[in-house]
This record gives sequence, C-alpha cells and structure tokens, in this order.
Amino acid sequence: MHCPICGADMITGDVVCKPAAGPTLYPRDPADSDARHFRKLLFGSKDSFTATELESGWYCPQCEKILIVWAKKGAAEQ
Repeated sequence: MHCPICGADMITGDVVCKPAAGPTLYPRDPADSDARHFRKLLFGSKDSFTATELESGWYCPQCEKILIVWAKKGAAEQ
C-alpha cells in the first residue's frame, strides 16, 4: 500500500488492543468548539463509533504515520 500522505511504500502489520482499552472514534463536528469536542472525549458521546473489528494496519517509515482500518461492525453483523 502507498501512504496517502507522502506516497511512500507502507509496511503492513497487526493491530492489537488491550482489554478495557478498545478503540473508539469520536467524529469531530465542525460546529463544535475544541472544548465541546474535548468534553465528548471525556464523558462519551452518542455519536461515537466503537470499532468491533480491527481489520488491518500499515506504517509509513518515510513520514512515520500509521494507518488503521477498523470495521464498525463484525462480518457476521453486516
């Protein structure tokens, strides 16, 4: 895979989340202030998505970015 930031070749790998630290995406609403978004991170939000399945991950050694692909729902739920 090529890095969407710099175009260099990326290294694939496995993404592991430890128990009680699962990944959650808090989408940023452009209308929200920084303080409001920060409160959502601290206290939760009904707009958040919990990734039930980490599908893949890549690392770019050129720009040192990490790209992770999550599935919102597991394959059996879709």
